[in-house]
Amino acid sequence: MRELENALERAVTLTKGDVIPRSAIPDRISERKAEPLVAERLHKNPSLDVIEQAYITWVLQSEGGNKTRAAEVLGIDPSTLYRKLSRYDGSDKKPDSEPSGTP
Repeated sequence: MRELENALERAVTLTKGDVIPRSAIPDRISERKAEPLVAERLHKNPSLDVIEQAYITWVLQSEGGNKTRAAEVLGIDPSTLYRKLSRYDGSDKKPDSEPSGTP
């Protein structure tokens, strides 16, 4: 969302007149289409958690799986992203984290 805001602010600043041409919007934003995953998860009355998970998943996919970049785009700390991903499926951990306790 923040990336879209920044792109629009830049386009408004660099554009003369009242209409922003498509060429003023970066391809990486103007060519994005809604991911089927998001559409599949958004039912008639989805919960906020379902919407959040679908959006985070979409941003993560859009950033090629780069969690640091996805956290930047989402405007959240990477540790928050890891915590949310862990809550969704229990498999995403920080790369430098080690298991606690003894085997």
